[in-house]
Amino acid sequence: MKPTSDATAAARSMPLREAYAAAERYIRQQEGMFHSVSMFLPPDRRVAMRVAFAFFRQADNMVDQDKLSLDEFQAWRQMALRPSYEQADPVLAAWADVRERYAIEPRHVNDLLDGIEMDATPRRYATLDELKDYCYHVAGTVGLLSLKLLHLAPGVTFDDAAPQAVELCTALQLTNILRDVGDDLSAGRIYLPGDELAAVGLKYSDIEARVYDERFRALMGHLAGITRQLYASSWSGLSLLSQTGRYVAGAGGIYYRAVLDELERREYNVFGETVRFSMVRKLWVMLMGWPQIVWPNARRQS
Repeated sequence: MKPTSDATAAARSMPLREAYAAAERYIRQQEGMFHSVSMFLPPDRRVAMRVAFAFFRQADNMVDQDKLSLDEFQAWRQMALRPSYEQADPVLAAWADVRERYAIEPRHVNDLLDGIEMDATPRRYATLDELKDYCYHVAGTVGLLSLKLLHLAPGVTFDDAAPQAVELCTALQLTNILRDVGDDLSAGRIYLPGDELAAVGLKYSDIEARVYDERFRALMGHLAGITRQLYASSWSGLSLLSQTGRYVAGAGGIYYRAVLDELERREYNVFGETVRFSMVRKLWVMLMGWPQIVWPNARRQS
């Protein structure tokens, strides 16, 4: 129960209404496509989901854009876990309120923040399993947290939907990793696992030298195939969501599978221009993929 002392009341410098409005502005600036797709949700869930994604994006930006040191991030992390009545940052205040209202599991929040912390001290991943573990922390947890904010289909429990939510979000993160090899390299990061590099005769020094040859294309094609399998095995999980929840989750899957298709079309040349879709193309991708969202069990996805 919240304390009611004058000191506690004064600790929150911004009313929740203003905090929610600030989180809405933040996510509108950061995630244009998500902001549009979230319109499918009922008003209460829409607001909560936008706040959640404002928090996810803020946490990510702390490392990627603000370049916080590990100590600085850990201090921010401790603040982020405090209750709403102790928050001064508007996004954190709104997120803490959502976290409390929807009984978000603290362990999933901590797992997510563990993943962001991994990026605060960039490392390389020796095996594909290590990379998948990273993907769980930075993306699979987002799927788990989002499940609390999306309506599930009648009779479906959180535990029923959780495994495929993690798989789908892992596929989204792997797609991001494949798309952003060049951009990440410029930031001093290489996510491609060492064992997969060695399997085709490449080393990290080759990636640093931006070697683009048959070996690299084989590596990327192999990892893209693994990612496609995750999309395929997770896709029927959309049927475990309510209709509106299915639209939101499915839109992300459709978009990022189209990114994977474009990478393949470009023969995985990720050291040049990064794959980015115009708004017109995004809308076209959504239109073409919409039947797969509405009827996720109609056929096997690949």
